[in-house]
Amino acid sequence: MPKRLKWELSWSGSAAVPRALVQTSPGTFRKECDSEEKFYRSMALAFNKLEKEHWCIYCLYALRFEPSFTGACSTVDALRQVWKALRFEYPGLSVVPEGFTTVYVLPDTSKVEDWANQTFVESTSILARPPELEAIPWTTEIRNLSPSMEDAVGPPEPTSSVMEEIARSIIETFHKSILNNCGLPYKGDLTTIPIVSTRSAVVFSKESTSAFVTACKARNISVTAAIHVALAETVFGVSLEDKDYSTVMSVNLRKYLQPPYRTQAHACQTYVSSIAPTVLRNSTFSKRTAVLMNDYKNWHTDEHMISLRLLYKHHAAAILDRKGPPLAPPSGVFLSSLSVMLLYPWTFKGRLNLSINYNEAYYNDLTARDVLNSVHTVLETESWSPTMVAYAAPYSGSLKSTVNI
Repeated sequence: MPKRLKWELSWSGSAAVPRALVQTSPGTFRKECDSEEKFYRSMALAFNKLEKEHWCIYCLYALRFEPSFTGACSTVDALRQVWKALRFEYPGLSVVPEGFTTVYVLPDTSKVEDWANQTFVESTSILARPPELEAIPWTTEIRNLSPSMEDAVGPPEPTSSVMEEIARSIIETFHKSILNNCGLPYKGDLTTIPIVSTRSAVVFSKESTSAFVTACKARNISVTAAIHVALAETVFGVSLEDKDYSTVMSVNLRKYLQPPYRTQAHACQTYVSSIAPTVLRNSTFSKRTAVLMNDYKNWHTDEHMISLRLLYKHHAAAILDRKGPPLAPPSGVFLSSLSVMLLYPWTFKGRLNLSINYNEAYYNDLTARDVLNSVHTVLETESWSPTMVAYAAPYSGSLKSTVNI
């Protein structure tokens, strides 16, 4: 083991246990999920019988050698040691949910090795170096267990009537936007269970991407807003309902957290909230993009932050304690968010990619490609991209089709 990765095996006894984390037996710590965590945990449990996850979170790392790496051990061995060190610096990697409680168990040497064997998957051509730290005192890693989002933001407790009113207003507006949303026609009904998840994609050429980005800049609008409006126009064209278009979008709360949670001093954690911007059916392309850009920019307010704990409490209650007849299955196609069909835009090596993710129980590849083609057509109508040239690319795994533009 590299010297920088040596660990102290003795109990420190001075570790500051995060709020609400209780040691229920020697070496075992438990914490009841907060409102936001209960909401997402409920969604995950709902899919257990189908052996499917509602979503997955992944991270990409760029690794490089530095002069301090002498090559005394192999690249893979060094990376494995780094991975074990990260397990202590970010112990959330090994937190296990039990119902609506999270559980963390202090490991011994053999348990750390077992964990590494289960979670460290060797691949080829991976570069790594040990982290820049002299030692990670064993058992003190519980100080790095990430708090819930509500605690990390730090809204005041106890809550006040003003905060209660703000939270209810935000949630009512959010639910009204989503429940009165238009969507795509789909196969099946409430009894239809998901089957295979798959995707279709279009890829713009570098020239098309450059022209598109340049045109957006010339009109002082963002690429995201342009694609968002084009997607809304697509939904308007095929929806069976005469409604406006709303989508749930994730927003990053990390920079608004209390220190140290908003800094590199604390391990990476998923701290996101949601907004539901609405695109009006009876409006112009320019007005729609202007409204969306304002929503993207100004979603964060002090009122939103101080009412966050109550906001998720009411949000979870509204979803989990819903009474009355069941709602129709969700049919919206959302922009990189939660729904039956998801549209992911990104740029890679100078080429804009639009990828549609969907479940074959509700849609087929033709529907997905029609959505992608329509989004492109709307943008083309705005004179932002050249005529599409279709190319039938081979696919592997769950990729159904790719079109180059």
